[in-house]
Amino acid sequence: MVNYKDIDRAVALRLKNRFPNIDITSKDIEEGISRPSFFIDFRMINAEDFMHESLERSIPITVYFFPKEKEKNKIELLEKENDLQILFLEDNILVIDEFTKAEIEGIEFEKVDKVLQCRFDINLFESYEREDTELVMEDLEFNERI
Repeated sequence: MVNYKDIDRAVALRLKNRFPNIDITSKDIEEGISRPSFFIDFRMINAEDFMHESLERSIPITVYFFPKEKEKNKIELLEKENDLQILFLEDNILVIDEFTKAEIEGIEFEKVDKVLQCRFDINLFESYEREDTELVMEDLEFNERI
Protein backbone atom coordinates (compact mmCIF):
# COMPACT_ATOMS: atom_id res chain seq x y z
CA MET A 1 0.00 0.00 0.00
CA VAL A 2 1.32 3.44 -0.92
CA ASN A 3 2.22 5.71 1.96
CA TYR A 4 2.10 9.50 1.96
CA LYS A 5 5.89 9.76 2.05
CA ASP A 6 6.03 7.99 -1.34
CA ILE A 7 3.56 10.47 -2.83
CA ASP A 8 5.53 13.42 -1.44
CA ARG A 9 8.71 11.95 -2.91
CA ALA A 10 7.07 11.53 -6.35
CA VAL A 11 5.93 15.16 -6.44
CA ALA A 12 9.33 16.37 -5.21
CA LEU A 13 11.14 14.28 -7.85
CA ARG A 14 9.03 15.76 -10.63
CA LEU A 15 9.73 19.29 -9.36
CA LYS A 16 13.46 18.60 -8.94
CA ASN A 17 13.77 17.16 -12.45
CA ARG A 18 12.11 20.23 -13.98
CA PHE A 19 13.62 22.87 -11.66
CA PRO A 20 17.02 21.53 -10.54
CA ASN A 21 18.19 24.93 -9.23
CA ILE A 22 15.20 25.49 -6.93
CA ASP A 23 15.22 23.97 -3.43
CA ILE A 24 12.39 21.82 -2.18
CA THR A 25 12.08 22.54 1.50
CA SER A 26 10.51 20.44 4.21
CA LYS A 27 10.74 23.19 6.81
CA ASP A 28 7.53 24.44 8.28
CA ILE A 29 6.54 27.66 6.54
CA GLU A 30 6.61 29.56 9.84
CA GLU A 31 10.29 28.61 10.36
CA GLY A 32 11.41 30.77 7.46
CA ILE A 33 11.84 29.78 3.86
CA SER A 34 14.85 30.12 1.59
CA ARG A 35 14.05 31.70 -1.77
CA PRO A 36 13.35 30.57 -4.38
CA SER A 37 11.92 27.29 -3.12
CA PHE A 38 9.01 24.86 -3.23
CA PHE A 39 7.10 23.44 -0.29
CA ILE A 40 4.76 20.44 -0.69
CA ASP A 41 1.77 20.00 1.61
CA PHE A 42 -1.13 17.56 1.91
CA ARG A 43 -4.39 18.85 3.38
CA MET A 44 -7.74 17.30 4.19
CA ILE A 45 -6.95 13.78 3.02
CA ASN A 46 -10.09 11.71 2.66
CA ALA A 47 -9.81 7.93 3.16
CA GLU A 48 -12.75 5.54 2.86
CA ASP A 49 -13.27 1.81 2.97
CA PHE A 50 -14.86 0.26 -0.11
CA MET A 51 -16.81 -2.93 0.65
CA HIS A 52 -14.13 -4.16 3.09
CA GLU A 53 -11.99 -4.93 0.05
CA SER A 54 -10.11 -1.76 -0.76
CA LEU A 55 -9.10 1.67 0.40
CA GLU A 56 -10.17 4.73 -1.58
CA ARG A 57 -8.19 7.91 -0.92
CA SER A 58 -8.54 11.43 -2.24
CA ILE A 59 -5.36 13.39 -1.59
CA PRO A 60 -5.30 17.14 -2.19
CA ILE A 61 -1.74 18.32 -2.79
CA THR A 62 -0.59 21.92 -2.61
CA VAL A 63 2.77 22.99 -4.01
CA TYR A 64 3.83 26.38 -2.71
CA PHE A 65 6.32 28.40 -4.71
CA PHE A 66 8.25 31.10 -2.87
CA PRO A 67 9.70 33.43 -5.50
CA LYS A 68 13.23 34.78 -5.36
CA GLU A 69 12.03 38.27 -4.52
CA LYS A 70 9.43 38.94 -1.85
CA GLU A 71 8.28 42.09 -3.64
CA LYS A 72 7.96 42.89 -7.34
CA ASN A 73 7.58 39.23 -8.30
CA LYS A 74 4.54 39.30 -10.59
CA ILE A 75 6.40 38.11 -13.70
CA GLU A 76 8.25 35.38 -11.82
CA LEU A 77 4.95 34.08 -10.38
CA LEU A 78 3.24 34.12 -13.78
CA GLU A 79 6.14 32.23 -15.38
CA LYS A 80 6.15 29.62 -12.61
CA GLU A 81 2.37 29.21 -12.87
CA ASN A 82 2.77 28.44 -16.56
CA ASP A 83 5.68 26.05 -15.88
CA LEU A 84 3.75 24.16 -13.17
CA GLN A 85 0.69 23.88 -15.39
CA ILE A 86 2.80 22.26 -18.09
CA LEU A 87 4.64 20.08 -15.57
CA PHE A 88 1.55 18.58 -13.94
CA LEU A 89 -1.06 18.65 -16.73
CA GLU A 90 0.74 17.90 -19.98
CA ASP A 91 2.19 14.79 -18.37
CA ASN A 92 -0.63 14.28 -15.91
CA ILE A 93 0.34 10.80 -14.70
CA LEU A 94 2.23 10.95 -11.41
CA VAL A 95 4.41 7.85 -10.98
CA ILE A 96 4.46 7.08 -7.27
CA ASP A 97 6.28 3.76 -7.40
CA GLU A 98 6.80 0.97 -9.92
CA PHE A 99 3.26 -0.34 -9.35
CA THR A 100 1.29 2.84 -8.63
CA LYS A 101 0.41 5.75 -10.86
CA ALA A 102 -2.13 8.51 -10.22
CA GLU A 103 -3.82 10.80 -12.70
CA ILE A 104 -3.94 14.55 -12.14
CA GLU A 105 -7.22 15.68 -13.70
CA GLY A 106 -7.13 19.39 -12.93
CA ILE A 107 -5.05 22.06 -11.31
CA GLU A 108 -5.84 25.34 -9.53
CA PHE A 109 -3.59 28.31 -8.89
CA GLU A 110 -3.88 31.03 -6.31
CA LYS A 111 -1.53 33.75 -5.16
CA VAL A 112 -1.66 34.44 -1.42
CA ASP A 113 0.72 36.92 0.20
CA LYS A 114 2.85 36.90 -2.96
CA VAL A 115 3.31 33.12 -2.78
CA LEU A 116 2.02 30.92 -5.61
CA GLN A 117 -0.13 27.98 -4.55
CA CYS A 118 -0.61 25.17 -7.05
CA ARG A 119 -3.35 22.70 -6.00
CA PHE A 120 -4.34 19.36 -7.47
CA ASP A 121 -5.93 16.14 -6.29
CA ILE A 122 -4.91 12.56 -6.82
CA ASN A 123 -7.18 9.60 -6.18
CA LEU A 124 -5.90 6.18 -5.20
CA PHE A 125 -7.83 2.92 -5.06
CA GLU A 126 -5.89 0.09 -3.48
CA SER A 127 -6.83 -3.40 -2.41
CA TYR A 128 -6.07 -4.24 1.17
CA GLU A 129 -3.01 -6.38 1.69
CA ARG A 130 -4.52 -9.28 3.56
CA GLU A 131 -3.29 -12.78 4.06
CA ASP A 132 -5.68 -15.40 2.81
CA THR A 133 -6.83 -17.20 5.96
CA GLU A 134 -9.57 -19.28 4.37
CA LEU A 135 -9.11 -23.01 4.56
CA VAL A 136 -8.64 -24.62 1.20
CA MET A 137 -10.03 -28.05 0.57
CA GLU A 138 -7.36 -30.61 -0.22
CA ASP A 139 -7.55 -32.90 -3.25
CA LEU A 140 -10.00 -35.72 -2.73
CA GLU A 141 -9.67 -39.16 -4.20
CA PHE A 142 -12.89 -40.90 -5.21
CA ASN A 143 -13.46 -44.62 -5.45
CA GLU A 144 -15.45 -44.90 -8.66
CA ARG A 145 -16.73 -48.47 -8.09
CA ILE A 146 -20.44 -48.90 -7.97
